[in-house]
Amino acid sequence: ENQARLKEHQLQTEKLENQASDCRSKLKAVESAKAVKDMQHASEVDQLRTALKQAKSARVAAETQIMELQRQKEKLQSVDTSAMATAFAQKAELDELREKLRTAAARNVELDGIQEKLLVAETAAANTQKAIK
Repeated sequence: ENQARLKEHQLQTEKLENQASDCRSKLKAVESAKAVKDMQHASEVDQLRTALKQAKSARVAAETQIMELQRQKEKLQSVDTSAMATAFAQKAELDELREKLRTAAARNVELDGIQEKLLVAETAAANTQKAIK
């Protein structure tokens, strides 16, 4: 009877040892899978950090470009304003010159009339002198 109990006890011990061995194997598999997942997670974290750094760099570059474009826009607006002011000044000057030209043309017409009268008077004077001689 003791032998039967001993044998049964040995069988249970062997069964428990097999179960323990299976558990150790499963634990190693779980630890191995966990190590693989941890490595994958670390790799994903590194990729995300790299992507974040790239995004930050791209944002800084975009902000710099926007600031430069705003400076250029302001410069162009300043040039445009200056060009408009110059154009208005030139138009005013041109209008003034046109008025002077009209005045000069009117004086030329007046001088032409005076010159014609003078020519008539000189002709009349020459004719009078001839008649006197």
